[in-house]
Amino acid sequence: MLNYAWEEVLRDLIDKWKEETHIDSPVGYQITYEDNRGRVLTLYTNRPGIMIGYKGTTIAKYRDFLENSCNIKKVNFIEIDGAC
Repeated sequence: MLNYAWEEVLRDLIDKWKEETHIDSPVGYQITYEDNRGRVLTLYTNRPGIMIGYKGTTIAKYRDFLENSCNIKKVNFIEIDGAC
């Protein structure tokens, strides 16, 4: 269950991101906090390069929105085994 409005916005954004990059596999995420710097978003996917985009173009489109809407200051990607 989502506790905050920004979490719902984040989930919708991740779904849009997956649709744009044509990723069918599930993408998990985790929010952590860095001292007074804001939130850190960690995305778990078997295709991190596709979500980042050529020369970071795809993530650049979402970075400003994440910072302004969800106070997410950093995005990390962790590649998972896609054999699930």
